[in-house]
Amino acid sequence: MGYSSAVSISSDSEDYESNDQGPAGQINNTKIDFDTWKRILRKRLNGIKSVGDIANFTRYPTFANPGLKIEGHSAFPLPLTPSDAGVIKAACREAPFGKGEDTVVDNSVRKTWELNHAQFQLINPEWAGFLQKVYLTAAGGLGLTDGSVNPHKLLLYEKGSFFKRHKDSEKEPGMVGTLVICLPSEHQGGDVHLAFGSDQRIFSTAPTSTFDITTLAWFSDVTHEVKELTSGYRLALTYNIVQNGPAKQSAGFFGQQAQQVKQVLLQWQVHHPNNDLLVYPLDHKYSKSSISLRNMKGRDKAVCQAIQDIGAQSGVFLLLAHQTHTTTEDEDDYYDNDAENCTCLDAIFTGEGKEIATDYTLDDDEVMVPKLFEDRSPDSEEEGEFTGNEGAPSTYRYHDTVAVLVKKSALHKLLRGYSHVWSSYGPDAHTENMVALVTKDLEEHREHPVTRETALKFLTHAIGIQGPSQKTTTPVAVYWALQLDDSKLFQLAMVAAAKAGQDTYNEALNVTCRYIEEITARRRRRLTGISGRLGETTSNASLSSVMNSIQHFTPRFKSDAVRDSFNKWGNLKLTLKLETEPQLGINDLSFFAKTLESRHEDQEWIMSSLIPSLADRGNRDLIHKVLNTVFVKREQREFRNAKYIYVYMVQNALPKLLLSGEDITPTSTPYAALSAAVIGPLTEFAYRVNEGLTLGAAEQALQLLEAGCNNLVWTKSEWQPRAVQANVVEKFLVPLMTTMQRHNIPVEHHEAVRNLLEVIIGEGLLQQLGPFPPRPVGWTYKPRSCAPYRGQRTVCRDCDELEDFLTAPDQKVWRFAAAEARRKHIKSLLYGTEKYFRMTTERTRSPHTLVIEKTGGEYKEEVEKWRRHVQSIASLLSPLRSDFLKSMLGEGRYRELILLEPLLSQTDSGSVTGVKREADEPAFGQRPATQRRL
Repeated sequence: MGYSSAVSISSDSEDYESNDQGPAGQINNTKIDFDTWKRILRKRLNGIKSVGDIANFTRYPTFANPGLKIEGHSAFPLPLTPSDAGVIKAACREAPFGKGEDTVVDNSVRKTWELNHAQFQLINPEWAGFLQKVYLTAAGGLGLTDGSVNPHKLLLYEKGSFFKRHKDSEKEPGMVGTLVICLPSEHQGGDVHLAFGSDQRIFSTAPTSTFDITTLAWFSDVTHEVKELTSGYRLALTYNIVQNGPAKQSAGFFGQQAQQVKQVLLQWQVHHPNNDLLVYPLDHKYSKSSISLRNMKGRDKAVCQAIQDIGAQSGVFLLLAHQTHTTTEDEDDYYDNDAENCTCLDAIFTGEGKEIATDYTLDDDEVMVPKLFEDRSPDSEEEGEFTGNEGAPSTYRYHDTVAVLVKKSALHKLLRGYSHVWSSYGPDAHTENMVALVTKDLEEHREHPVTRETALKFLTHAIGIQGPSQKTTTPVAVYWALQLDDSKLFQLAMVAAAKAGQDTYNEALNVTCRYIEEITARRRRRLTGISGRLGETTSNASLSSVMNSIQHFTPRFKSDAVRDSFNKWGNLKLTLKLETEPQLGINDLSFFAKTLESRHEDQEWIMSSLIPSLADRGNRDLIHKVLNTVFVKREQREFRNAKYIYVYMVQNALPKLLLSGEDITPTSTPYAALSAAVIGPLTEFAYRVNEGLTLGAAEQALQLLEAGCNNLVWTKSEWQPRAVQANVVEKFLVPLMTTMQRHNIPVEHHEAVRNLLEVIIGEGLLQQLGPFPPRPVGWTYKPRSCAPYRGQRTVCRDCDELEDFLTAPDQKVWRFAAAEARRKHIKSLLYGTEKYFRMTTERTRSPHTLVIEKTGGEYKEEVEKWRRHVQSIASLLSPLRSDFLKSMLGEGRYRELILLEPLLSQTDSGSVTGVKREADEPAFGQRPATQRRL
């Protein structure tokens, strides 16, 4: 196998240990530790060499005169004469140079004259052909392919001209180097010194300057210096070398050595599953606008292209990145071995130069060349500030461009927001660029199992990234899910598309429809042939979701045959799902509503299949909502069977329609008499009774009414009426009594409802109220103490003393001498009830004394609270007041249970001062008679 002229494999790179290789240079399949494996891979990559040099120098004794012409002058003959040099100089300006973000003229750095390429002409038609010859020779020397040159400047050097050490800036996108063509003009000096690392060159144009053209070419990041011209003039045309073609090389580019790299990478997949990413330093540096495989120089191009082309077979993606290594060192030798080092990938790019991630910190295991920064000067330095007598440590930074090798199976870890240490937080374009990378690889290597598997895994993660990127990634995921027959990804992608917005969902639908039409036309068969691809996506979806999908897809087909076939397939799928779904829930409501309407002509199927399925496997919420939907639409022709559906459901699903104690009692808090919780099932039940009576299904409606009330009464021991929620009146009793009164329910059906009223109101709401508060004796207050800790009352002597004082009928004042913390504790127990006490602190001695005096009023407040509670219940029950309910309960019970007359009478007459007490009972705040003074 031959090799291209741009690449060879070095034979004098690091020697491989004998146990690294098997016969014919093959890697042994024996598992080796990760560091050893990494070293072998590094040697393989180091062995790839570019034939191209860092710079190129060529002399042309025979050439085409370019025909240099400046406006207002005729073409200049060559060799250049001093007089013509003066004319050219007069037209030129002093050449500036780049300094940071600025362009400046500084004769201490650069002393040259220049014309922009638009300010002169090369009028000889033969020049273009000669220039192409010059470029091809220079490109071959540099190891470049697929490039071109663009004109840049005309430079004139005179005696004393020079340009100090510098690197060329990137003057246009894709620029990778500079070509200089020195025209015949006698001069001395002006040698060009070039250096890249330890590699150095010196090119001299003076010896043949009188009659020959000499050309120089170098890469942009090669440092170069133009020494001072000692006599004469040098006239030079400069061109930017730009790479602008595809990065592909011939298969012979790699040969057997590339296959050895592939063998090492395959070991990575098998033997080192926990290591997913590696970085390999490149020889050159590339800016953000030039970093791509297309613009790789020399050996970088060879190495990267080798990895790129064997990546599919090795399960590896080649990425590019800007790397910064930061080290902070103290001047004190003690700290030399403890320098703080950090290596970070500032930005990661695809081979096409698209940014996909930022700010990724490397672990030591991910660095392929561990001593890259030893014996090397930093690219930038930040000196620490002096603080007092000590100097802060300095920070050194080393900048490189690196090749990043990442397993395809792990690329998703670079996605924004991924819950792993790799997470980066870049723009949505990062996700889109990664999706483009993966799908392009999938298009090129679809038949490769690892490529398919890892691509599907990546797309599954990508569609979960929230943000605008979902608008573009989800339709792509839908397309590939269909192409690769992955029903799980298809379902996830369709859900993600729906969440991303209607436009995205529409595009996902269109992608699916196009696929179905294409595959149906290509295989010339009905849709049932590909039903398996879409059918699995409906297995976990609700009936409503499946129906909605079918309705969304159907009108988008352009082919009538496909549309009809898809519609038939969809109906069969819905029927099968209806028959086999183990449980039907509220998410299936729209399916039942739409099906009852769309298939109303097929009453036999509705009453023999659809409604029985609802009764057998529908939950309570779904049955209630379907019955309500049918009732609301009962006037429409499609729902003329509303009564029959109601009758069937009561006869066959009555237990599911009944209420339970959980519907009227709270599930978390033990007491919520005035809770505002919504009790949906209670209202739904009352509505179903009303709807049945309205539809003329009185027998079934009354059956539902009695069964519902009896079930609550008979199971009251399970749900404890005292815990009933107050809004059961508004949500249940009021609509229920309104229904009974509206339809004038006969008296023989009153008993079940009457019993339920007794339980909910008599045993529930009124029991929560409790009796009228008893009058305390003397100065007796309610006890207060520390709150229990983990259900156990804590031992607190101070609390015990307080409780003794509060419950003592003959003790009005308590003096508590204690430290401040104990006094604060006692005060905290009385927080919120200070109006019943007078508290002062005596500071005449240590510890200070807290004096607490009872002032009365606690009992009065308790009575007022009880009165307010009675009034609130009376207000709550007021909507139930009616002659119909009076006749149901009987007048006496109606006055007690609904009007609350006995309780309200106590609120009118039971004042604190108006309650009669026994003759020997002391008035509130007085001592008992046996302890009064005579």
